[in-house]
Amino acid sequence: MALTDFDVYLEDIYGLDYTMGVKTLGDVYTVGTDAQRVEAAAAMFPWWIGYCCCDSSRVGLGIPDRVPTPGAPQWTDAQILQCSYAVAAHNDAVWSTGAGIGQGWYYGALPLSRARIIWPHGSYYINYPLILNFGEYIGKGSSQSAPDLNTPLNEVGGGTRLSIWHEEWLDVAGYDNGPVKHAMQSLNWPCSVGGTLYVGILGASGGQALNILDTYYMEGCTVKGFRIDGRKDKAPEAVDGGNTYVTTYEDAGIAMFRSGSVSGISCCVADNFNNAGFCLASGVPATLYNLRSFHCNYAAMWIRGKGTVTVTGMEVDDCPTVFKATQFIDPSDPGNWLLSPGVKLTAVGVKIETGVTGGASLRKGTMLFDGIGWCRSTISGVDYASANIYPELLCRIEPFPTGFTSTSSYLKVDGLLIFNFVRTLMHHVQTGKNKKWFVDKGEYTTKFNASTGGFVYNSANGGTLHVDSGNVVAMKEVPYGNRQKWLTLPLGGQQWNDTVNPGTPIYDNPAS
Repeated sequence: MALTDFDVYLEDIYGLDYTMGVKTLGDVYTVGTDAQRVEAAAAMFPWWIGYCCCDSSRVGLGIPDRVPTPGAPQWTDAQILQCSYAVAAHNDAVWSTGAGIGQGWYYGALPLSRARIIWPHGSYYINYPLILNFGEYIGKGSSQSAPDLNTPLNEVGGGTRLSIWHEEWLDVAGYDNGPVKHAMQSLNWPCSVGGTLYVGILGASGGQALNILDTYYMEGCTVKGFRIDGRKDKAPEAVDGGNTYVTTYEDAGIAMFRSGSVSGISCCVADNFNNAGFCLASGVPATLYNLRSFHCNYAAMWIRGKGTVTVTGMEVDDCPTVFKATQFIDPSDPGNWLLSPGVKLTAVGVKIETGVTGGASLRKGTMLFDGIGWCRSTISGVDYASANIYPELLCRIEPFPTGFTSTSSYLKVDGLLIFNFVRTLMHHVQTGKNKKWFVDKGEYTTKFNASTGGFVYNSANGGTLHVDSGNVVAMKEVPYGNRQKWLTLPLGGQQWNDTVNPGTPIYDNPAS
C-alpha cells in the first residue's frame, strides 16, 4: 500500500468485494501448512498479520516486533487463518496508515491513523473488532438487507452490512467477563484478563493503561453509512432466541471510548444486539446524526460515563430504553468505576415504537431515558407509539447513586406526542423520596392519546416536575425505585402495585 494515499478503498487495495463477505483468511489461502498459508496472506495484509503474529521479519516489515501481553496476546497461526477477510483488510489499513504521510510506523505505540477507509457494497461478517481511530470509516449506505450467511450472492444488494459472526468469533485474549463482540471498536477500549486491567489494542497495563484512558480522545473519528446486525439469536450465549438479556458477553455495533472533537456517527443502523446498537464511553463531545436501533436487549444507545452527547434523529423500536446513562464499570474490579455516571444529552427528533410489530418475545415497553448520576438532558420532538401492550414508564433518573450527594439532575422533554398509552412520565429515584408523575390519565388502563406535550423535571428539593402544556399530571410517592413491566392486552385482572417494594410486576429483562 502507498502510505502517501490515505484514501483507502478496501476493494481496490485488498480485493474485498461482496463475494468475500463470509470468507476467512483460511478460506482464501489454502495451499501448504498453516505457517505457509499465513505467510501467503501476509503478502496482502503485512501490517495486520505482523501485529497478530508479533514477528515483523516474518511479514517483511523490518520494524521492531510487538511485545504481546495477556490483554493483547500473540495469535496462533490457526487464529490468524480464522480471521475474517474483511477484518484483516480494515485493520491492516488502520495499521499501515498509522504514521505521517510517507512515513513508516512501529508496533510500540497505538497507530495514529487518519485514513479515510471506504468499504464496498456487500454483506460482511465480522469476527473480531474493526479498529476505529482518528480517521473516517465510510460504508455505501445502511440499506443492505442480506439477512444471513446462507443468502445467495445474487441476492446481496447495494449498501454495506456488517454482521457479528458469532459462529467464528475470536476471543483471542479470553476476557474475564466473556467475549466483547463489538463490530467497530475504538483502539483505546479497556478489558480485563486474569483480574488485571488492560487498555487498547497493545494491551497496556498499570499507569500506562490509566494514562491512555485519561488522555486518549477519539478526535475526528467518524463512521457513516453502515447497517450493522448483532445477530443476537445466533450467539452461543443466547437465551429465548436471543431476546432475553444475558451478561455472559457484551456486544455493540459501534463502541467508542472517549469520542472527541469533531467525532461522530451518522446514517447508521445497528439492530439486534444483546447490549446496545451504539455504545459511548463518555463523549467529549459525541455528535450523532440520523441513527436507527431496533430490538436490542439493553438499550439503543448506552452512554457509559459522564460526557456531552448530541443526537439529531434517532429511531428506536422495542429496545428497553432509547438512551441509557450509566457508569463505566472497571472490568477488572466491578466495585470500581473507570468513568462516573451521568450525561449532558441533547436530542432532537426521537421516534419510538413498542409492541407495534413482531411477536410477544420482541416487546420491551421502551423508555425514552433511563439514567443515574448527574444527568442534564433536553429531548425535543418525541413521537411515542405503543400497541398490544401498556408500557409503564417514559423516563427515570436516579440522581444520587452511591457517592453522589449534591447532584443536580435535570430533564426537559418537549414536543411530546403519545399515541395510545404510557402510564408514567417520570420516576424520581431517591431512597425514602421516590416519586412518580403520571400522564394526565395515567391511572387509567385505557387507550388514549395524552394531552401532555412536555415537562421539566429537576432533582432538587426531593424532585419536582412541571408540565409545560396539557393537563396537570398526578404525583404519587412510592416505596420503590425499580422499573415496572408493561401490562398486556387484554388487561383482565392485571394491575401495577405501587404499595410494595419492589413495585410489581418487576421489569426483569434486563433487571431493573
